[in-house]
Formats: sequence, structure tokens, C-alpha cells
Amino acid sequence: MNTKRTRWLAVPAASIALAVPGLAVAATTAHPAPARPAGFAVSGELNAVAATSATSAWAVGSAGGRTLIAHWNGKGWKRVASPSPKGGSTLLGVAAISAADAWAVGQSAKGRTLIAHWDGKAWRQVASPSGATAGMLTAVAASSAGDAWAVGYTTKAQTLTVHWNGKAWHRVSSPTAAGYATRLYGVAAVSPHLAWAVGYVSNWSDVVLRWNGSSWKQVPAGSPPATCGDGVFAVAATSASDAWAVGTRNVPCTSGQSYVQQWKDWAPGIASWLWVQTPSPDYIWLYGVAATSASNVWAVGWIAADHGSSTFILHGNGHTWTQVASPHPAAGSTLEGVAATSGSNAWAVGYTGCCGAPLKTLILRWNGTSWR
Repeated sequence: MNTKRTRWLAVPAASIALAVPGLAVAATTAHPAPARPAGFAVSGELNAVAATSATSAWAVGSAGGRTLIAHWNGKGWKRVASPSPKGGSTLLGVAAISAADAWAVGQSAKGRTLIAHWDGKAWRQVASPSGATAGMLTAVAASSAGDAWAVGYTTKAQTLTVHWNGKAWHRVSSPTAAGYATRLYGVAAVSPHLAWAVGYVSNWSDVVLRWNGSSWKQVPAGSPPATCGDGVFAVAATSASDAWAVGTRNVPCTSGQSYVQQWKDWAPGIASWLWVQTPSPDYIWLYGVAATSASNVWAVGWIAADHGSSTFILHGNGHTWTQVASPHPAAGSTLEGVAATSGSNAWAVGYTGCCGAPLKTLILRWNGTSWR
């Protein structure tokens, strides 16, 4: 099971009916009929995906206590050899800059951070900040070959942000809530002067950090309806003016509903995070978000269902958010990450498995019409 997040919400034994509050929201069937997704189904789980084109994508995760990396070449998915330190290793985040430049991050044995790099020929482990920074890296993003960020948290549950400057990775100071465990789960890089990192605090408050080119500063999130706590797990950005953060919100302290916020830079000096109304049945967790423009945004995760969970996908077109039907081939189907390169090409990855059954990887593809 994915180690980077803890599900703090109870899951009911029966399916939950779809409730659609508010306006500017559309929805399809909450639990579409099972389908057989095309892709790469092996023992293990996939936690993140990145794509540079319709013919190149990477998915990362773990299988049997070892790292798992698969590559899409335009025709099929194939497992690729990856660094996997002995004693148990997992990959939780991936970012791709070009066909010869990609990063994957996670955790190796003894609670050490793990970073691997693709140079166009092979994946190789790269020196990661150690010592006081022992912990877990949960996500990675890059704006160029010389500018990348990886985030997570230390073994003492403090925020962890490390930066690639084109030559080496270095730890950069980042805010941690006083007196509480603070974990980062998502990162987006726009330029050397702008990046976002998101997560949550152990008192169930959300954390949104912004990199301004010299330091990380906490930015207030928008104000959603009253909740008993929020968790933010992923962030995506297409420009300095547009970014999206997703997760879950606990309303009314007994169930989780989808959490989506959008950053809008209205004018010089006038910018803020805004709460976005989305289809929000109970027991929703959004784990991944990807965007190619303000009119093409995907958010993925899971919804409670009979005998486990079912895949859950939302799409934003710049005006409304819609629940889109998605395959859930087996009990306990969960989507952990999503990537998109255009309106007709997107990938979502995760795993299936419930109630003690072995986990199997799950990969779905959007072809412009449907998820398969």
C-alpha cells in the first residue's frame, strides 16, 4: 500500500450515492461499469506518472519491496531497470523534462531519501541530501534541466525541500508548523523564480508554500465551507497565473469530499487561492492533478465503493468541473497520479487490490473521448 499518505477517513461498506451541491458542476455515474484498462498490469503499485509526448511517458512505484519503473514508447509499456537499494525501496514521484532527462524520487532502506535520474540510456541513483535530511521524498517537478524540486518530509516529520541546480541536489529551508508534524506531498515548478509545494499538518490544516526565487513562504489557502480538516496531496501549474491544488476535506467531520483550489494572479500584487466547486460525493480522496492549460485540468483519486475503493476522475474545462467515467477493473481500485500532454493524451496510474489481495498496477489512458 502507498506509504506516503494516511487515510484518516472511515470507508462505508456500501456504495455512496452521488450528491452534487452548488452550481457550475456536472457529474456522470459515480461508479461506472468495470472495464479492462489497456496498460501495464503486474504485481505492485504505481504512485506517479509523467509524460513529455504521446510517445513517451514514465510511471513509477514499487513491487515486492523494490523500485518499479515502466516506460511508454507509443506502443506499449515496458518495465525498465531502476536503482533499488537493498532493504526495501519505493518511488513516489517522477518528472520528465525530455526523452533524455527525467527524475524519480522516493525512499530507500533505513529511512533515507532516494533520487534517481534518467539520462536517455539508464536510470542511475544520484546523491541525495542525507544526514539531517533523512526521510521521504514524495514528489518531484522540474522547469528545466537545471531547475528541479523534490519535496517530502524528514524522519522528524518536518517539511523537506531539496533543489537541483544542474550539478547537485541541496536542501533548502522550508516552513514547518510549530509543534506539529508537517508533511509535503506535492510540488510544481514553473521557473527558477516560482514553484509551489503542498501538504498538510497533523492538526489537519492544509499547507501551501510558494518559492519566490530566494525562499519558501507559506501562502494562505482559499476558504472552503467549514470543515474538520483538509489534506492537500498534489499541485500543478501552467504559468505564474494559474495553478491547482487538490486533496480531501473532512465535511462534516465524518466524511471526505473533493478539495480543489485554483491560484489566480489577477493583476500585479493581486493574487490568491480560490475555492473551486466540484462534484463532491462523500468519501473522496484526490491524489493527483495535471494541467496543460486553464481549460484542461485533470484530478484523480478514489471514491468509497462496495468492497474497497473505486477510481475517481474529475475534469476542469475552465468553467465547470465534471466527474468523468473511469474503469475500475477490480475491488480496491485507486488512482495515485496523473499526467497530460494535450487534450487528447493523458495518463492516470495507481493500483488495484483489496482486503488482503495482492496489489496490481493500474494504468489508464485518456484518448480525447474516454478513459480506457
